Amino acid sequence: MGIEASSVEVFSLRIGELRVGDVLDVVGTDVVEVELLAVVLGRDGQAPATGRVGVRRHRAGRAYHFMLTCPSCSSPVRVLHNDGAQGIGCRGCAAHRTRHQQQKRRLDYRQLGGREEDRLLRLLRTSNGNQARRRRARRLARSLAQADHLRVDVVVAEATNMLTAIADREAT
Repeated sequence: MGIEASSVEVFSLRIGELRVGDVLDVVGTDVVEVELLAVVLGRDGQAPATGRVGVRRHRAGRAYHFMLTCPSCSSPVRVLHNDGAQGIGCRGCAAHRTRHQQQKRRLDYRQLGGREEDRLLRLLRTSNGNQARRRRARRLARSLAQADHLRVDVVVAEATNMLTAIADREAT
């Protein structure tokens, strides 16, 4: 028993991406292969993208898993992204880049805590009741706060040294 592509539309509530789990919530897991119309919201002012997306069972190891089919390259993927210009596609087709890939050359990301902030946000985003991840996030947050306090202490010490040097010059 198949579902016709024209009868099903999937609206992704996640910004900028469509996940296979969201599609399976709509069409169910009793399908073998289906093509449907998907609407993916845009990121940061991008327009929503629509496209025909296939859902099929894909063999991986000894088991079968449901995967989305990229409209551009037809490869099986778990997540499709809205790239704004060409519509919906996999990471390669949509040129989706992570925050680390976008900002790894920036000074504030490398030296002023941006990398650690990104790591902390990733730990918190995926913790979902995992105590070990929460402990790691707590330790990382504490170390970030300590590093900030140390930076403030260094700035205060440098400022007092400068003020005493200025006062000494004015006194002579």
